Amino acid sequence: MHKRPDNVICFRCDAGSDIGYGHLIRCLSLANSTRPKQMCIFAMASSSEGARTMVKAAGHRLIELPADGHFDTDILLSKLGAPPDVFVLDISYDVHEENRRALKQYVGRLSEGRGLTVLIDGLNSHALVNGPGWDVDILVAPYIGAPKTLPVPHLLSGAQFVIFDDSYTASERVCFSDGPAKKVLVTFGGADTKELTLQALKALAQLEGNGFDIHVIIGPSFSLELREKIDSFVDGLKCVTLLYAPDTLADQMMWADIAVSATGLTKYELALTGTPAVLISIDETHANAHRPFEEENTALHLGVSDKVTVEAIATSVNRLSVDVELRKELFANGTRLVDSQGRTRIMDYIMRMLDD
Repeated sequence: MHKRPDNVICFRCDAGSDIGYGHLIRCLSLANSTRPKQMCIFAMASSSEGARTMVKAAGHRLIELPADGHFDTDILLSKLGAPPDVFVLDISYDVHEENRRALKQYVGRLSEGRGLTVLIDGLNSHALVNGPGWDVDILVAPYIGAPKTLPVPHLLSGAQFVIFDDSYTASERVCFSDGPAKKVLVTFGGADTKELTLQALKALAQLEGNGFDIHVIIGPSFSLELREKIDSFVDGLKCVTLLYAPDTLADQMMWADIAVSATGLTKYELALTGTPAVLISIDETHANAHRPFEEENTALHLGVSDKVTVEAIATSVNRLSVDVELRKELFANGTRLVDSQGRTRIMDYIMRMLDD
């Protein structure tokens, strides 16, 4: 019987961005898998109201860090009190060379305590660890196309370590409609700073004759301006339902025949649930990180948002909606690519190391 960690800190340096929400959700998933009702600690700088609500609703403690001191170990350690058994650091979503050295020193300082240090890294230009000297016990690279060798003691790399929350463990699409797709899910992260939700809605409006039933996810950090634009655009449209910051997208993905989404961590959830999708990258970095995933042919990728037109979105959605065989192909490729056991594999590995 494995012992459970007495305490885990899941550190987010900023959960107010589009990227940060996906990372926060996977940290919450790991924290919630430690022990029933166990309180873990989350440390975040510049955290949004939505992020604070998510952490506290899950029964965990939140440490608020000043925006200009989110990599100051003295501030964090003073607020922690006793060091935890496990540090889970998810801080690699916005990496620049000028702060890589500071981050390396920061991780090294935290690793001086008695517990394990686990770093969930990014992919390609979002990766922190690109050479030796990182003081981490376990490096997790939960992505398609992640490196198989890195200079760390323990590396957990690849699709088998993709992290999902409990709502996805029972997700299984049992059948497809033989006719045209009718149910469309639109989801573009927690903030959607590129206003891609509105672009997708404009594209779907061009396909009004398809008879779509459209569900639109409004993220917890959507700006008031974007929400007003969306409200104005869908006013009077009976085919559009706006869903405000649901706890999980699992049910919505299982409901949908197709989805229109960004290429962040959500693409793994779409693959797991077998939801055929049209994907758009928010920038060139995300497009580059998406290429290994794109090769698996689980969705239609339109490229970087600045170069994607409303017409291109409409054309791709229409193609998916009428081509049943294509949707079945994307479904099969996605469900073969990932399963829902990634966080269990990671936590089992952590607990085995604690037992040693």
